[in-house]
Amino acid sequence: MARTAHLLLWVALATPACREAAPPPAPPAHGPPTPEAIVAAAMAVVAAAPWDTDPTGWGALCSSRNPCDTILIEPRVVSLPTQAPAFFVPDRRPVAVLLDAKGIERAELPGRHLVLSSWIECSARREQRTWAAARVACVALGVAGMETARPDAMTFALMVLAPAKGLSWPRMRAIRPQGAWRGRVLSNASE
Repeated sequence: MARTAHLLLWVALATPACREAAPPPAPPAHGPPTPEAIVAAAMAVVAAAPWDTDPTGWGALCSSRNPCDTILIEPRVVSLPTQAPAFFVPDRRPVAVLLDAKGIERAELPGRHLVLSSWIECSARREQRTWAAARVACVALGVAGMETARPDAMTFALMVLAPAKGLSWPRMRAIRPQGAWRGRVLSNASE
């Protein structure tokens, strides 16, 4: 009987030690991108868009005949499905991040002035007779497949309205191989 009591005592004392809480799981190596990462990646793709030349052959958005000195950027970067639609209305999509003046300063576009402006207001200018001579382009951005976006790689769907090309919907990829974001054109369909 003494042996059984000792065995039960030992089991009772040993059981809590065996059942100690496991350490919390390590955070995943790739989580969703932070708002700061989305802003930086978005500005990298705006800078990499084929404004004046397009080595991929899809076509430049601006030309010497119809330059784009000012780029009006919709402040809402929206979340889109992986198969992003060609056209989307930014104020009818979930917002991934809002751009501000500091955010758009990250885009390195020498010779161009970046301004935050509503896509709807900007695209409405297209109907004005002075549109082609205004030297303005409108841009709306969406993160395609936000649920699978990584902090070091994102795909963006852009809508660009530029005098030289009309309405275009470039697909862009942003990657951060060594701390700095870089964008590249995947495709550039247009009207």
